[in-house]
Amino acid sequence: MIFIGDIALPSLGSIKYKLPPFFYNKPIIANLEGSLVNNASKYLKTNKVVNDVAAISKISNEVNIHFSICNNHILDNNNFNETKENYLKYNMSVFGGGDDLNDASRPLILEKEKTVIFTFGWKVIECIYAKKNKAGINPMIESHIFSELKSIKAKFSGYKLFVFFHWNYELEKYPMPNQRALSHKLIDLGVDLIVGAHPHRVQGFEIYKGKPIIYSLGNFLFAQNKYRHSKLKFPEFCNLEMAFEYINSGDHLCHFFEYNPIKQSLNFLKTENLLSSDILKNLSDFVTIPINEYDEWFKKNRYHKKLIPVYKSSDSKTIIFLKDLFNFFRTCTINFLVKHNLIRIIKKYD
Repeated sequence: MIFIGDIALPSLGSIKYKLPPFFYNKPIIANLEGSLVNNASKYLKTNKVVNDVAAISKISNEVNIHFSICNNHILDNNNFNETKENYLKYNMSVFGGGDDLNDASRPLILEKEKTVIFTFGWKVIECIYAKKNKAGINPMIESHIFSELKSIKAKFSGYKLFVFFHWNYELEKYPMPNQRALSHKLIDLGVDLIVGAHPHRVQGFEIYKGKPIIYSLGNFLFAQNKYRHSKLKFPEFCNLEMAFEYINSGDHLCHFFEYNPIKQSLNFLKTENLLSSDILKNLSDFVTIPINEYDEWFKKNRYHKKLIPVYKSSDSKTIIFLKDLFNFFRTCTINFLVKHNLIRIIKKYD
């Protein structure tokens, strides 16, 4: 099966693309970055990110695709019912979000492939957690993740277990230390593959105990210069995009694409074997750093340098709580200033 990154299409034809032939004979797992709405145009002059239902249903009809809706924009229209009505109407396969926690935590089960995929989103990047009687996404809380994994292993003995995370800060170059440590813990507990989304750039990978961890796929079909008064765009390094293909034999493949923001087109570049990919090796210099040394290495080499806390693998629950609190007030302040036109965000997209 193939994992692809963020999809955000405000209209039919907003990105010109032609999927390679190998997309048509296997399951595709994608991150649907934004609410699924009937009229996307009314959101384009706001700070919201939504998907036009006609554009997404076209993709859904083209390939065998399953959409994770576990992200920080799935409730941007403040109406989960509209998204739900649309994915039900067009018979789309979605997972990772729902009317309540029970619905949101339901994994994707692929019987033919004997695989279970579950997904979690990080509240620090404004993912809204589902609760007992509240719509939202499956929460990225360690105790909840471990509980879900234990339950899934008991129910699906003999199945492969994959985790699709929505995590880390946007544009971050390397995996967050405590998220890298969490990935190792999950593989220790029996997870076979971990894939990440949200940073909007391709990050590196590592093989831990024979299992692949793909820290960020980057974008896939994310229309630039369309959202936020036509000013939402990404740095040039985000134009490199990747689709990761999991192969049971272990000969996993990386399919690389290039997005052209001027022509609004997505073009296939080449395919490389994961273990011999020059592109990914150049992004994976962190893999030689042990977990107990990675906190400091990350701090020195990260993309963001100011006012955004590092979540260390050594952080206590109290420290994490305080960092979460700081990030909450920081985000609220930025959102308030943007809403009242006191600052303009052209691309520090969040």
